[in-house]
Amino acid sequence: MSTRPPQVRPFAAYARLFDASGAKGFVAAGFVSRLTTSMVTVGLVLSITARGHSYAAAGATVAALLLASGLALPVFGRLFDRYGQHRVLRPMVAAFGALMLAEIGAIAAGAPTWLLAAAAAAAGAFMPVAGPLVRARWAKISPGTQQLRPAYGFESATIAAVSIAGPRPVPALVTGVGWLAGLAAVVVCALAGTLALAAQRGTEPEPSGESARSRRGAGPLRVPALRAVYVVRFCFAGALGAMPIATIAIATAHHDRPFSGLLIGLWGTTSMLAGLFYGALRARAPLHRRLVGLGILLAAGLPPLLSVRSTVTLVVSLLLD
Repeated sequence: MSTRPPQVRPFAAYARLFDASGAKGFVAAGFVSRLTTSMVTVGLVLSITARGHSYAAAGATVAALLLASGLALPVFGRLFDRYGQHRVLRPMVAAFGALMLAEIGAIAAGAPTWLLAAAAAAAGAFMPVAGPLVRARWAKISPGTQQLRPAYGFESATIAAVSIAGPRPVPALVTGVGWLAGLAAVVVCALAGTLALAAQRGTEPEPSGESARSRRGAGPLRVPALRAVYVVRFCFAGALGAMPIATIAIATAHHDRPFSGLLIGLWGTTSMLAGLFYGALRARAPLHRRLVGLGILLAAGLPPLLSVRSTVTLVVSLLLD
């Protein structure tokens, strides 16, 4: 009597992720909150250029918002650890909503670039970034490396899915409704998703409380390996962060501005599939070798973007990258 070899279902681990109580709730809420970060870049670029400013002014405004967000995240990270997510998220997203309304007012008033950038920086400092909060919840309900691998693979795919879903409606809103509509959608997603995430108390990690250790030094920056990861991440984030602006500019130059959100979504599709594939792998290579290998592959996909001369070649470059 012959026996069949066991079927290998590499993606079955993703289905098991949602067996944990509360997983579906914080993933859904986190997804809506994450739309904020993917929509705000496109919304600012389209709104600012629609009001007569240059792409340089729009890029400076977006850079100010993202830089302020990056600088503020470690501060809010300690607050999340000390007081808990729900106590920090509510005033944080309220401040972000109010400051985004100030940014919208500055755009409507035709404010100079420096004022647009300053208002965007203020809003960026309070912009809720749900990714680390969701990953902390996965770590709580899925302890252990083997359980966290598919969870973080799913996280990578979620980031890409957000980059697909977020930008697509913004050009349609701006061109079909008005320049204000895209940024209004940003505020709505931030408030709805973040407040829903704050309400998911069952999967929230327990706050650690204030301690002498939490007030001391640079925290993770004292670890050499993490400093190296931060440097690599910073370099690649700079390259990838320019992609939405470059995509919109190229699409506009070739009279395809309404399709800019679709093009950005196409770029995110390849990232989503790659993230799911990586999370399903049973990789044996050490983490540092995987980091080097993936970094080389990512860097190899960027130079073709320099030769883009049409929307068609842009599509090919986005698929390869």
